[in-house]
Amino acid sequence: MASLKELRTERIKKLEALKQLGINPYPIESNQGQTIAVAIGEFNSLAQAGKVLNLVGRIRAIRSQGALIFFNFDDDTATLQALLKKDGMVGEDFECFQNLVDIGDFVQVSGTLFLTKKNEKTIQVKSWKMLVKSLRPLPDQWGGLQDIEERFRRRYLDSLMSPEIKARFIFRSKLITAIRTFLNKAGFLEVETPILQPQAGGATAKPFKTHHDFLNSA
Repeated sequence: MASLKELRTERIKKLEALKQLGINPYPIESNQGQTIAVAIGEFNSLAQAGKVLNLVGRIRAIRSQGALIFFNFDDDTATLQALLKKDGMVGEDFECFQNLVDIGDFVQVSGTLFLTKKNEKTIQVKSWKMLVKSLRPLPDQWGGLQDIEERFRRRYLDSLMSPEIKARFIFRSKLITAIRTFLNKAGFLEVETPILQPQAGGATAKPFKTHHDFLNSA
């Protein structure tokens, strides 16, 4: 199994390959038409009309089957399956995706919706655009983050890989917003008081050092 450093090195090579092809791996804008949740909610009408959609999201899984590539991507509202057909794309778009795109990358896809033989809602991609090339792999999809310390130190990864943790953060944010709105309407004034700071303060308080056993540091 490749190390994190080796995986990152490989992705940097793909980043440079994108640049050599004249592709900006970090464009300043995208052309999102609607969210994935809206596309799924209006799936039947959009599919029947054959409307070309522009969707964006982060790739969470890729499955290659010869001249076909399936991948799942989400935009924080929902997850959708996408399909690339080698004979249905222009130029080197298929090979470029196949060789230079990884799980964790953000992409924009343009195409039409359809149902697969297994009744899976899918967008058939006619063209795609790199939005953000990820240089570090995501944690294992099934194992996730097991180490408690790692989870607490990297909450952004914890919430990304765990829908339950993410739901808690969303609930907490909404709860604090509701409390703040209620108190603001009641005429309360919100103030901030220092909790931890590098400068000693307060009457005769004296600064002191302590030791963190786990990290073996002061």
